[in-house]
Amino acid sequence: MKQQTIRKKITFEGTGLHTGRQVKMVVEPAPEGAGICFKRTDIPGQPVLPALASYVVNTDRSTVLGHGHEHEHEHVQVSTVEHLMAAFYGMGIDNVCISLNGPEVPVLDGSALPFAQAIHHVGIVEQQEEIDYFRPKTPIIYEEKNSGTFIKVEPAEDFSLSLCIDFSSDVVGRQEYTCSAETDFIKELAPARTFVFLDQILPLFKKGLVQGGHLDNALVIAEKKVSEEDMEWLRTMYKQPGIIPDVGYINKEGLRFPNECARHKAVDLIGDLMLAGKRICASVCAYKPGHKANVAVARMIKNQCLPNRNETKT
Repeated sequence: MKQQTIRKKITFEGTGLHTGRQVKMVVEPAPEGAGICFKRTDIPGQPVLPALASYVVNTDRSTVLGHGHEHEHEHVQVSTVEHLMAAFYGMGIDNVCISLNGPEVPVLDGSALPFAQAIHHVGIVEQQEEIDYFRPKTPIIYEEKNSGTFIKVEPAEDFSLSLCIDFSSDVVGRQEYTCSAETDFIKELAPARTFVFLDQILPLFKKGLVQGGHLDNALVIAEKKVSEEDMEWLRTMYKQPGIIPDVGYINKEGLRFPNECARHKAVDLIGDLMLAGKRICASVCAYKPGHKANVAVARMIKNQCLPNRNETKT
């Protein structure tokens, strides 16, 4: 198969999930072999960050690209890249340049759907060079004994993913999801939204995260009661004066899929694995994946199969 890019540029505007900052993001076609990169247009010199695992500097609640150089006292970073990267994978996009006037990809509705739909709308262009797939010769295994997280990448004729999440929660609990290269990304994966437990929101907010969180861009799960003081703060934050339920999903829209949380974890995993720098032709099995584990596997793939590609940071 040939490499692909988008037919014309796409502009997105919205709020960053964790920074809460308004961001304008422009995705533009790139020549074959260019890969995917992010450019910070709001920083002098407009520094560029390749979308590669070796540039990941943080995996706390999202995947953050960056490097150590400072420009006018600000570290160059682009955060929450995983949903956009998953959309590129799902829509078959290999080469694009993404320009942002802020530090975070806009969250939009908390899923990969707005990105995938926009790519479908503008169209896709086939290029001349062939896609250079990653095909593992031996299994790649990542395991965390304390958390139980496990990811295995094995040789296969095409891409497939089998994923399981397992929360000690009566609401989410254990969910499973499987997909393959034949899965309709726009219908089956892209709509699944990011999620957070209600009792985690205030601690995350105090850490400087989820500053742009809202019921329009995340599934919020009430798994256990919080104090009345914290409840009032949450009602104000989410502009929901009514009673928030003790247990359940508090979004009025409800779930898009019965296993939406598992599907979203699949979106995250696919987006993070795109940071290996190649499309993956393998069977992937994941139990309780997260950004830390996902990116570690992307690095393992890179180390095994892309030894000659120059990733030296500048």
